[in-house]
Formats: sequence, C-alpha cells, structure tokens
Amino acid sequence: MTASKQTGPKFPAELSEESGSLETRLQIEKTIIRTIITTVLSEHIGRRWRELGRRLGLTEVDLDDVQYRCDRDRAGLKEMSVRSLLMWLDRQLDWPNIFDVWWALQNMQMPDEADLVEKKLIDERNRAGVTDDIKENREEESVGATAAAAPVSQSFIKGFEEVSISPGSGSHRLLSSTFSFDAFVSANQRDFAWVNRLVHQLESPPHNLKICFHHRDFKTGVPITDNITWAVANSRKILVVLSKNFLVSNWCKVELRAAVEKAMRNDEHCVLPILKSECVIPTELTHLTYMDCTDGIVDVTKLASDIKTIMKKR
Repeated sequence: MTASKQTGPKFPAELSEESGSLETRLQIEKTIIRTIITTVLSEHIGRRWRELGRRLGLTEVDLDDVQYRCDRDRAGLKEMSVRSLLMWLDRQLDWPNIFDVWWALQNMQMPDEADLVEKKLIDERNRAGVTDDIKENREEESVGATAAAAPVSQSFIKGFEEVSISPGSGSHRLLSSTFSFDAFVSANQRDFAWVNRLVHQLESPPHNLKICFHHRDFKTGVPITDNITWAVANSRKILVVLSKNFLVSNWCKVELRAAVEKAMRNDEHCVLPILKSECVIPTELTHLTYMDCTDGIVDVTKLASDIKTIMKKR
C-alpha cells in the first residue's frame, strides 16, 4: 500500500445518506465552541490572548489585525480573545477540535482555564442533547442492532495532562521498555466489522501479533479515559484507522491526541495511520505516510512488518 493521497473531500461534504445529520451535528458542535469562546475563554484569557492565538496557528499579522480593531482596556482584551478565537474557529475546514484549545491552555500552564473549558464543553453538549458513540453497537458492513448512545457525562480528556505517568504508577508508565501489546487500534465503533477482521488477521499465523482492541480489552467499570491511557501506554504502536466516522468521534480525538503525545515524548515512529475510506487527514498526521486501504484491500503482511519494526528516535 502506498501514500498516494494526502487530501480528501472536505468534511462533512459528500457524505451520501449521512450528510444531513452530520451537517446538523457540525453546526451544533460549532455553536457549542462559540459559546465556550464567548463565555469561559473571553473572561479568563486576558493578556495572554496572543500567546493562545499563536499556539492555535494564527500569525502575527492576524493578531496585529485583531489588536488594531480593539481598545486596549479590559473590555478590549476580552474582545481580542473572542475575535482571535473565532478567527481560529472559522478557519477549521473540517470538524472543529476544541481539544486543541484545551491542550494549548495546558501547555500555557493554565490548568484552571483548561478545566473550565472542559466543564463548559460537557455542560453544553448535555444541554444540546449531543451524544457520543462510545456505547454504540452499530456495525458498518454487518448486521447488528443499534443501541442508543449514552449522553456525555464525563470528561473526554481528564487525566491526559498526566499521560506521561510517574514511575510509581506501575503499568501505565509511558517510558517503559516493555509493552503488553504490539499495537493498539484506534477506530470508530461504526468501523467495527472492518477493524475486527483486520485484528483477526494480525493475531493469526504467521504474524501472531498481540493487539489491544477496545471492544475486547478495555476493562469493564473503568473510566474510558483511563482505559485509553492504559492502552496507549502499554502498546508499542498505535494503529489509527482513519475514516469519516473517525473524524466525528470525540473519543477517537482523545485517542489520537494521546498517541501523538506518546510519539512526541517517547517514540516518533509509534503512530501508523491507515486510511480506510476517503476523508480529511487530521492535521496531526499530515506529516506521516499512511497505508491507503480505500480500495478495500489491506496488505496485512506489510502492516505486521511495520508494527514489528523498531526505529530509534533521531
């Protein structure tokens, strides 16, 4: 398989029968993010609004233009925060990712503000009746009953500021030289049937790999975020199965962020993107070569070899 394409149709356009509902979901998500920007963020960023803008990819020209249009008093600082963050939001061509803002605040050593964003996100999603797909049993390409999705009632990302766990935390330690699994598969529940076949092939002879698959290996009764942290920390590689379904899953965003964080801290070659179907490649992965499986064919032998390959960090 080759990396022949690095772009796809802009999400959520051209989504056949799902386009209507997903476009509605997109508008709801953007409305929620605008609410967070105009309430929590505008009240608490203050003089650090330019730093946050830089971390979100705005240029100095962009920030100078915002500052030029606003007064420099307290009300002006609030307006600068709102204008710059709305500029960032309006430039999100695919699914908007509020986790980028959360992560930027953490890196700016503003954990209280990050916690406020997280709390507001959960409150607004619950108020809007937005559900997450972590509990769904719907299976693409197979027959199965669809269970109602559970309302979001807990943090998507609580604890990921501690993704590099201290040595005293046992098996969660990221820097451990041994792993319980050869790979963890990050994928949307709706792609279950396709992913399940892939996992079966990787675990069967002659490859005999040990794969962490959340349907089977996540611990019952444990918070989802703890299960994700555990899976990423205890897997040598992370297989990211990209699809339109992946892009709209908040839990997939959490798994992707944890995988990228591991790559930055420990092993830059640990993330292996697999393009299952045409979609926009997440910004975090655009620099990586992916395995193109959009024709329905997976070179399992090559993938197994890539999982087994150990490359030292440059």
